[in-house]
Amino acid sequence: MEREQEFARQYRSQPGQGAGEAAGFGDFSDFFNTYFAGEGGGFSGFGFEGTRGRTATRPRGEDIEHPIEISLEEAARGGERTIQTEVPETCPTCGGSGFVGERRKVGSRTVMESVTCATCGGAGVRATRRQIQVKIPAGVTEGARIRVRGEGQRGAEAGDLYLRVHLLPHPRFAAKGRDLYTPLPVLDDQAVLGDEVTIQSLTGGQLQLRIPPASQAGKVFRLKGKGLPALKDGLPGDLYATLEIRIPEPITPPLRDLYEGIRKERAS
Repeated sequence: MEREQEFARQYRSQPGQGAGEAAGFGDFSDFFNTYFAGEGGGFSGFGFEGTRGRTATRPRGEDIEHPIEISLEEAARGGERTIQTEVPETCPTCGGSGFVGERRKVGSRTVMESVTCATCGGAGVRATRRQIQVKIPAGVTEGARIRVRGEGQRGAEAGDLYLRVHLLPHPRFAAKGRDLYTPLPVLDDQAVLGDEVTIQSLTGGQLQLRIPPASQAGKVFRLKGKGLPALKDGLPGDLYATLEIRIPEPITPPLRDLYEGIRKERAS
C-alpha cells in the first residue's frame, strides 16, 4: 500500500507538470514501470509499453502436484482417466500484479491511480477448475508421478501437472514396488501329496503352479515376471504366492475316520 501512496503523491506533487514529468520520468510507461515492476519490467495491469521498448513479461507458470488414486488393475493394464482439478492461474484482469489502473477526476484533471484488482482480490492468481484427460501408463507404482505437460499454472509458458499415484487396496493382491504378493490357499492333502493348482492373475489370466509334496504352510512360490509390467527400459515385477493350508469343510464321517487313522499312525 505504501508504494501506491507514494505513486499518488508523486503524481500530484507538481500541478504544472504531467505525471511522468513530475516524477522525473519520460512518459507514463516509465513512471508505472519503475514504480510497479522495476527498470527491467512493465506494469501488466495497465498494459503500457515504454518508449525504450520495455515490455511486461510473465514468468513460467509453476508446476503443480495433485494426488490420484488408481486400482491395482489400472496400474497393471494402464488406461485413461478424466480428472477434475483446481489450478491457480494468473489473473487475466491484472496480469498477476494484483493491481489495476483506474482513472479518477481530481478537480479539473484526470489522474491514474492503482487500485486492488477486484477479480483476484490482490492475490494476482485465481483458482480455475479444469477437466483433464490423463493417460495412466501400465506399470505405475505407489508414489510414482505421472507428468501431464502444460496443465500446471498458466504463464508465459505453462507449468506441468504432476499426479502422485496412490494405489487402492486390493482384496487379493498387495503391491511392493513392482512385485505383487498374494495368498495361495490349498487343501491339506494337496500340501501333503503335491498338486498342480491354478492362480488367477491380477488382470484375469490363469497361471499354473506345481505344489511339491510335503509343502509347509508359509512356503513362498515365485512366479517370475508376473507382477506389475515394466515401464520403459525396466523389468517387470514378480508374483509371490504364499502357501496357506486349509482343511476341508464340512468334516464328513469318512473324513473324520481318515484323520483318526492319520493320528494313530503318527502316534505309533
